[in-house]
Amino acid sequence: MTIGTSNQTQLSFIKEATAGVTPATPALQILRYTGETLQINNTTTQSQEITSNRGVSDLIVTDQSNSGDINHELSGATFDSLLEGALMTDDTWTNDTLTGATVSADATGFLDSASGFVSSGFVVGQYVEVSGMSDATINGFYRIKTVVAGKITTYPAPVATEAAGATVTVQGSTISTGKTDHSYTIQKAFLDLAVPSYQNFRGCRVSTMNMSLSVGSIVSIGFGFIGQTSETVTTNIDGVTYEAKTTTDVMNAVTNVSNIVATNEDSITTAIKFTDLSLTFDNSLRDLKAIGTLGAIDIRAGTIQATASINPYFENIELLKAYLASTEFTLSWQATSADGYTYIYSLPSVKFTSQGLAAGSRDTDMIINGQVQGLIDPSSGKTMRIDRFIP
Repeated sequence: MTIGTSNQTQLSFIKEATAGVTPATPALQILRYTGETLQINNTTTQSQEITSNRGVSDLIVTDQSNSGDINHELSGATFDSLLEGALMTDDTWTNDTLTGATVSADATGFLDSASGFVSSGFVVGQYVEVSGMSDATINGFYRIKTVVAGKITTYPAPVATEAAGATVTVQGSTISTGKTDHSYTIQKAFLDLAVPSYQNFRGCRVSTMNMSLSVGSIVSIGFGFIGQTSETVTTNIDGVTYEAKTTTDVMNAVTNVSNIVATNEDSITTAIKFTDLSLTFDNSLRDLKAIGTLGAIDIRAGTIQATASINPYFENIELLKAYLASTEFTLSWQATSADGYTYIYSLPSVKFTSQGLAAGSRDTDMIINGQVQGLIDPSSGKTMRIDRFIP
């Protein structure tokens, strides 16, 4: 007798060119995961036929939904495609690079006498990495506040000024919230059965994305999916091959997380130390039903709901004042793995929806318990952005 085990349940996926259609001879990417709830859910209706023996004559399938979550530990390069789907980004990961001896630093940002910032693809709200400055204290990560051909103003501002001369590189890779539909085929393979079996979920969209950072823990990330159709079979997809799992390092919330920033540069200026931070990003998906189709004919997105719970230590009244005045600010955090992959997650415009601060008992530290809502950033028109830096 062979009983399936979770250890031998393989998850893999591929992006679809046409929603609901698995590409021909697909190369499925095997996923690293810690748990999943992908399910095929049939809706059944009892027959209302009148019978002399008082029994129900039949149970009829009248609808089907395909959905569930996949949970992971955060690692570099593993989820880049799914992050595109979560943000419904209009462009894939960019590769913006400017290198030359024409870049200088002033008190507000960086200048390029060759006027290459716009042509290199840099945009407002994007994070960039500056390297190669003779004064090493200037090198690092910066958020672009404004951009024209010859200058970017940044947060933070450079800690020193430097004339052009050294060979400097300004580079970044970014995605942000958009309206482009990204769909996936996800396969759940039961490999230890006497006859290996497969559940293929097609037309899957990323419904939700969740991330959790807390002291003493691995950084967790999860994606929720809604699919159009599914099948359970013992014959694998024709021509399928598999790409091996990534082997990049898992990130923790202690040595791999830095630069947690909550600032509006005017009234929130103090560096803040957090005990917990969690993100919930929801695309408000809905599946479209039609007569003659079991499952969904399509899946559409609604209003972005991006919220975060933040629990910083109470060091001053800046965040309290921001809540009372309904002050808009930026929330971002950086995760860098031991093998050099860096991701910066940012909500460029948020406001507090609730906040709590209480001395609950003796010998405890005061911690602000806050909830924030992501808004459309007036400068970039985006609700969320993710920046990537590959070693």
